[in-house]
Amino acid sequence: MELTLSYYPDITQYKSLDEIRNAIVDFARILEEDFSNRIGDEVNINILPVMSVKDQTHAMSNNETSIGLMKPVSYVLSRMKNNKIQPAAVAWRLIHGVERESYFAQLYSRKTLGVNSLSEIRSTHRLGFGDSFSTSNFLIPASELLKNGINPLTGFRKVEYFGGHDQVAKAVYLGETDIGAGHDGVIYLLSLVPGFEDAQQVLKPIKTIDIHSDPIAINTDHFDNDEQVQKFCESLFEISNREVVRQQLQEFWGNVTKLGPTQYSNYSAIESAIEHLRLSEKDILN
Repeated sequence: MELTLSYYPDITQYKSLDEIRNAIVDFARILEEDFSNRIGDEVNINILPVMSVKDQTHAMSNNETSIGLMKPVSYVLSRMKNNKIQPAAVAWRLIHGVERESYFAQLYSRKTLGVNSLSEIRSTHRLGFGDSFSTSNFLIPASELLKNGINPLTGFRKVEYFGGHDQVAKAVYLGETDIGAGHDGVIYLLSLVPGFEDAQQVLKPIKTIDIHSDPIAINTDHFDNDEQVQKFCESLFEISNREVVRQQLQEFWGNVTKLGPTQYSNYSAIESAIEHLRLSEKDILN
């Protein structure tokens, strides 16, 4: 059985592309062995070259890859075009000491800005996003702002895309923008960077919003039957109990504790946010 695995270049965990690929390759070899044993047939998982989020989204929806370690918004866009794209597993994380199958997006600022809630945001403030294809670095925070009567594209003196969680956090810290969007660990991770050690004293959250965590998605057309799909999911759950696999997933996604079962309906809030903002796939993926 021949399968292909795709992944995107994670730019939020301060890891090199080589470090990420090595972790993905090692993860795929362990998955390959376990899944082969479960179905009693040799399985080969070919790891594709790293893809942009745009290319991975299209590859999944166009039947060009079997397995994808994906961003939530990328998965949802793929699934909206091809209902054969299903979530085989979701990454559980340790968030503030609690293991959970969701993480959160946040809007945050410098403490000296004096903004404690969304109602205190003014049109004179500047807003920083990462990338338009990021769930927590753009989509969910933008939708939350709109729900609270603040247009995320026109309701600020300046809106800027900095290209990643880390770059937004640095910009807020340095006073280059007033309010940033990012995932739950963005302030802590910045504090690990030389020169920004006091980030947790300088920056503070304004609003947090839950997001169902990152999926490992599969194209069910690339499997022979439903039983194979089920055994593949079981392989993911089982191998994620191994410390070495947790470390590999942490290299890619950061702070992963295990993989667990999930379903498409858990990502309905992301689909709703896309519709709420009236964004097309082209708008998000550029």
